[in-house]
Amino acid sequence: MRLARALPLALLLALPASRVRAEPVLALRLAIAPGLGSAAGNLPMSDAVPFQVPIQLDALWRAGHVQAGLYGSWGPGQAGDCKGGMSCSATVWRTGAEASWTFDAPGVLPWAGLALGWEWASASTSDGGTITSTFSGPEVAAQGGAEWHVLRWLALGPYALLGLGSYGSYDVKTPAGSASAQLTDRAVHYWLHLGVRGTFTPWSNP
Repeated sequence: MRLARALPLALLLALPASRVRAEPVLALRLAIAPGLGSAAGNLPMSDAVPFQVPIQLDALWRAGHVQAGLYGSWGPGQAGDCKGGMSCSATVWRTGAEASWTFDAPGVLPWAGLALGWEWASASTSDGGTITSTFSGPEVAAQGGAEWHVLRWLALGPYALLGLGSYGSYDVKTPAGSASAQLTDRAVHYWLHLGVRGTFTPWSNP
């Protein structure tokens, strides 16, 4: 995570300070994201957490064409190994640093960027007793979209994000106790986010 914290700072420091006026930016996202690939060597994402509905908050600092800062995402979903009569749920948490570049285009604000962070994916099943399994590990993501100004301080538009991750640890909690371990059969999984992002700058000058 040290690299993730350094990413937005390095990009902002690379800009000529005399030519750039920096300002804070908040962004809120809503998407649907299917899980692809495998959570572990013999466990496809379809059997772990097949999908999530991520709600993401971006706290950014904008200087010229560059936006950089931190993100946090909470995504309710469905546990994959859910049989008839069982109560099942899943949650995916993500947090880290991101940076993006806004392009010049008439009437629209296209943007593209990268993110680097950490992910926790938990799936719970209950059939008399609740069993919760949690995978965690690093992620890197490429993202982009386009926005249009709905109001002076609000821009809205579609976005897509492709996140690549590899879980390194596994925790399980049962009514009898809990245990954790490092995964020896690590695999690669992907999240494909398709949704909408709203960018808020109510404090900016007209």
